[in-house]
Amino acid sequence: MSDIGSGCSRLAPAKINLSLQILGRRADGYHELQGLVAFADHGDRLSARLLDNQTHENEDWALCLEGTFGQQLQTAGALQSDNLVLQAARLYGDQHHSIRRGALCRGTFTLQKELPIAAGLGGGSSDAAAALLLLQQLCLEPIAKSTLFEIAVKLGADVAMCLVPSAQMIAGIGDVRQLVETFAPLAAVLVNPGVGVSTAAVFDGLGALDFGGDEVPQPPVVPDLSTFEKLLEYVRSQQNDLQEPAIRIAPVIADVLELLERDDSCRLSRMSGSGATCFGLYDSMDAAKQAARRISTQHPAWWVVATMLR
Repeated sequence: MSDIGSGCSRLAPAKINLSLQILGRRADGYHELQGLVAFADHGDRLSARLLDNQTHENEDWALCLEGTFGQQLQTAGALQSDNLVLQAARLYGDQHHSIRRGALCRGTFTLQKELPIAAGLGGGSSDAAAALLLLQQLCLEPIAKSTLFEIAVKLGADVAMCLVPSAQMIAGIGDVRQLVETFAPLAAVLVNPGVGVSTAAVFDGLGALDFGGDEVPQPPVVPDLSTFEKLLEYVRSQQNDLQEPAIRIAPVIADVLELLERDDSCRLSRMSGSGATCFGLYDSMDAAKQAARRISTQHPAWWVVATMLR
């Protein structure tokens, strides 16, 4: 076996929807939305190693799954061709070949899966974005950044969002983004009660919300979020429109939110994305870690992580 370099790895961080407003469903079935997104210090970890094309020219990309939720993901069919990491690698390889007139070497990904599945954390999208960024790092002739974003958009608006894992205001179907340069890092506790929630089912629970506008979505205005209190005030003024339909599907989400709200040190609690993961915001990382320990003691079967959102 002939390897190119020693391989590399990167974090695929959890994506947290601090707010999410659903404006309506477009004629193509996608939903127009607005919101504020941040990324956690905690997530999956993806490693990549390229193989010598001359030796392995007939091999496809391979994906090995490890970590807390690796077996669960494998049971769900993650090694099939529809896995976003493998789709990302193939699209990157096809694009590289069309530009460079030479096939990109195949290789192996190892995914340390530490985020729960179907949890409202953008795990699959973040994994796919990490795959694209790793290929850029490993490739001797990386493609243009604009082309990389075009590949990401083909995989999904969330994948493009995760290519730059830092706080963003989002609009459109998630494809219109504005980085929040003044975002004050937030101490948070992420809690998932071990229940997967179908994103499609949650959106269906919104009912018929046809989007009447045909104008091109503009980048949202970025508020001043430079301090904890300003950020907290803004997030408190917003909401997650998917929270109520998600609770109807998985009532345990309401139990998680109630537990966070009863914690005197929690400044705000909300569900992320389409659920079932919820978050609580805290004044400091020490307060978040203490809260995480209390919740884990009360509910040892739940997934509980203290982290910083950026």
